[in-house]
Amino acid sequence: MGNFEQEKVKEEGLNDLLRTVVARLNSQSSAIDELTSMVKRVEGSTSKLQTQPKPNVVVDTKPIEDILKNGFSEIKTHIASQPKALVKKFRILLFPEQDAKLFYKIVFSRWFMWLSIMFFCFYVYKWAVYRENLQKEVTMEALKTHHIIRAWDYMYGIKSKQLHKMMDSALIKTVQR
Repeated sequence: MGNFEQEKVKEEGLNDLLRTVVARLNSQSSAIDELTSMVKRVEGSTSKLQTQPKPNVVVDTKPIEDILKNGFSEIKTHIASQPKALVKKFRILLFPEQDAKLFYKIVFSRWFMWLSIMFFCFYVYKWAVYRENLQKEVTMEALKTHHIIRAWDYMYGIKSKQLHKMMDSALIKTVQR
């Protein structure tokens, strides 16, 4: 809205300036018309008095040209003194306007680097989770085995020869499988 109002103010200023120039020209043209009519009357009266040929009336346009030059210079200075509208452009470019080769080189090299880092991190995470689960299973098996070993040692600690023979035969049978 600000640009539109500025343009409107500029147009109004220019229109006012043009109106003043046209008014000056009209006043000059009416003065010239009056002057020419007076010259014609004087010529008519002098022609009656004298039968000499009529002198050519030359209208000096130099003052009018000066007025127009001054008016146009005023218009130019008025236009030049008006503040210029700043146009801000906001664009989202999918592809660069210049140096496309350099852009693709940088972008794709970075994409490749980040993609490889992501794959590395993914597989390191996967390996860490696998390692943690394996460690938990080993710990659980070690706890179970520890209980069995403690029970075995307790039973073997009882001083019964028949119990020792049965335990030794069970141990030999489980080793052979």
